[in-house]
Amino acid sequence: MESTEFLNKITNKPRDPFQKICKYRFCEKKEFNADRLNQEYCCYDHKKKENNFKAKIDRDKTKRIDFYIKKNRKILEKKYKEGKIEVTLDELESQGFIYDYHTETKKETNLNIRVQFYYEYGLVRYDKESLNNFKIWKKQ
Repeated sequence: MESTEFLNKITNKPRDPFQKICKYRFCEKKEFNADRLNQEYCCYDHKKKENNFKAKIDRDKTKRIDFYIKKNRKILEKKYKEGKIEVTLDELESQGFIYDYHTETKKETNLNIRVQFYYEYGLVRYDKESLNNFKIWKKQ
């Protein structure tokens, strides 16, 4: 229990709503006088650091998957820019491509197919007999 809360309980004095405790986990002074009732941090720097800390935790959860998706995109972009539109899955996998990681799967009604996207690049299966042959397709 904080010392001001304890004193307020003993003296039955109402608590000052502007007397706050900083929510930044590494704040050294902890208590501060807020300028607004909804203020949760003693300074902008602590608010920024706390939000960056929370964002880092979220990024760490998806870091491995994001790495593979970005790698897949780079491989498709390189092939597309080289003009190599028709590729085999074996060819892509030899460069580190992982088919299972993608950003979205979309049904293209014009082509009546499902396209797996890796950001703006998609893989379209163009040979129904072989599951290994694809065309690289760029989103417009």
